[in-house]
Amino acid sequence: MEKTRYLHEIKKIKKRILEIDIENLKEKGLQWTFFIISGNLANFLPKIPKNKHYEIIKEIYYNRSLNNLDLWYPFLLRKIKIIDNDNGLELAKNNSFIFVSYHAGAYNLILSYLFNKKIPLCLVVSEEYLLEHGKTIQDLYKKIPGNEGKEIVMISSNEIFLLRKLALKLKEGYSVFFFIDGNTGVQKKDFETKKNLLKIKFLQHHIYVRQGIALLAYLSKKNIITITAERRGEINNVFRVKLVDINNIFIKFNNRKLFIEYLTKNLYKTLEEYLKTNYKQWIGWFYIHHYFNPDELEQNYSFDEKDKLKKNKIKLVTNEFIHLFKIKNKFFLIQKLKYEILEIDEPLFEILTFFLKERNIDYKNPLSIKDYNVNWNFIEELIIMKYLKVK
Repeated sequence: MEKTRYLHEIKKIKKRILEIDIENLKEKGLQWTFFIISGNLANFLPKIPKNKHYEIIKEIYYNRSLNNLDLWYPFLLRKIKIIDNDNGLELAKNNSFIFVSYHAGAYNLILSYLFNKKIPLCLVVSEEYLLEHGKTIQDLYKKIPGNEGKEIVMISSNEIFLLRKLALKLKEGYSVFFFIDGNTGVQKKDFETKKNLLKIKFLQHHIYVRQGIALLAYLSKKNIITITAERRGEINNVFRVKLVDINNIFIKFNNRKLFIEYLTKNLYKTLEEYLKTNYKQWIGWFYIHHYFNPDELEQNYSFDEKDKLKKNKIKLVTNEFIHLFKIKNKFFLIQKLKYEILEIDEPLFEILTFFLKERNIDYKNPLSIKDYNVNWNFIEELIIMKYLKVK
């Protein structure tokens, strides 16, 4: 019966999400989110054709919705395939580790699974998570036989002296658990000082990330266990458990800064490798644009066109940070640097679409694009605005 109810709920979720037509996004209040995720896909996975984005985004929504459902159906725990070649989960029953996971696949089931394995845990979560899910997590924990009257330890990621408190928990025999890819903590003011942030290459772009987990490993000398969750159909899931032996990193890098940088990049590399095949299962697409500095990117796109514009013939192409969409009879421009969404008129849409492919232009000759006669002064304005780039 539990399985039947779960499949029935999935069917309702699918119907609700898959029936959303791209032309009805605005009335559903989803248009802005759609453009944001599409912009993120274009930035980090640019090889995905833009005309595939809409169906992919619906699948991302679908996978996120399943995570709100998973916790209420314990039978799913029996359907999980565990790949744990290092025997990390058994070791964690009697030894403290730093667990690191990601908001991908059936990630909520990871906590339930660890609870049932009787692994002493301390969860590090955001204030938002505590408010929204704290009671639910406690209720689920108390339902496990032997946990009656007990509570799972949860510490806010905003706690003062967080690392000191976590180091103490590790000494007491607890393992600490993080979702490393949460959407809190990195703010614009942090980019300005770059305090405690590390810039790393991520997919086809870059992000700034915090290094606290690696610092905790350095200070506590505790090994790390990463867990990634992958959905395989409607009820089957695979958890890949990997032990990261920090002793080997200490041998390789006898330097605090290099140790922390290497380990942080290594933890995100695990996520990066996962996303190459399972990108539809990651909810980070809803917020990863908060993880890079648009002001810094804009400097990379700056150029001086004065000398180039003196030539009769030039090569023009739409700038990389321009993302274009047509929905029904409306036209939209997404600036992937600032994540600004502008509704534009059809002539501008057609001009920028024309120049998505590099074009040779002689500005002494008339330019016609989709029956629009284009004034050269207008082209110059687009260059000054950095919508078009001179090659």
